[in-house]
Amino acid sequence: MHKLKIGTTSFVFPDTIFENCKKLQHLVDEVSIVMFETKSCLNYTVKDLPYELKNFDLTYNIHLPLDLEWEKGVSYVVEDIATLIDKTLFLAPTSYVLHPPAPKNIFVDFVENAQKRDLPLNKFLIENVKENDLTDIWDIVQNTPINVCLDIGHLIEYNQFNMLNLDKIFQKINMLHLYTPKKGIHKSLALLDKKGLEILKRILIKIYPKSSQITYLLEVFNFKDLLTSLDFFKSLCREI
Repeated sequence: MHKLKIGTTSFVFPDTIFENCKKLQHLVDEVSIVMFETKSCLNYTVKDLPYELKNFDLTYNIHLPLDLEWEKGVSYVVEDIATLIDKTLFLAPTSYVLHPPAPKNIFVDFVENAQKRDLPLNKFLIENVKENDLTDIWDIVQNTPINVCLDIGHLIEYNQFNMLNLDKIFQKINMLHLYTPKKGIHKSLALLDKKGLEILKRILIKIYPKSSQITYLLEVFNFKDLLTSLDFFKSLCREI
């Protein structure tokens, strides 16, 4: 395979985002700024996201918060997302990863509100999550510039294999979240069992024609798992 863009999370080391990126710039090409909690991330200052992050030899993507308050209304969530986009704009993010709401009507409202707010939907990647394997909203997704972040761990843990049969799904994938799921915990990719490995190989082969456009993100949260995942993934790619 040709040169791939490999990434990981901004919380590999128990340290600040800045220190993580400083250490990771020599190991990966891209870092996902993981925003776990909406309220704390809305209060980020230059201390949390220093301008010097731009000086590292990295590209960035933004993983939007896991606890967006959809129950308060879609327009409320869209404004929070717009604020977070503004805070991270200086990083020129390649994409914004979103856990989509489960009810189809709420996702439809999100798309409409996001368009009205001029959010860059062409940079949005929706991720398959426990509550939403994307099948119910696929007809909507196909008619938008929104693309997909395929989470291998969720695919395996929640038995979401049917989504691989969605029309033109592989053309929409712009990112892979790669790790081994262990009861909700993200473990080294090197721990994948035979079935998981076969699924991953199938996906890698399918997306090969556009692989230079994809971020292969090792979604792990400690240094040991990152190193073993890197070795495993690079070895796997040499076999395909």
